[in-house]
Amino acid sequence: MHPRGHASWMETLLNVRTLSMQSRSLTCR
Repeated sequence: MHPRGHASWMETLLNVRTLSMQSRSLTCR
């Protein structure tokens, strides 16, 4: 288990969340 890989998947999750939030706000508008 590498901490780097963990941070990588965590970063990806955060990215996805940000993207979904952005698209949501775009759809709202």
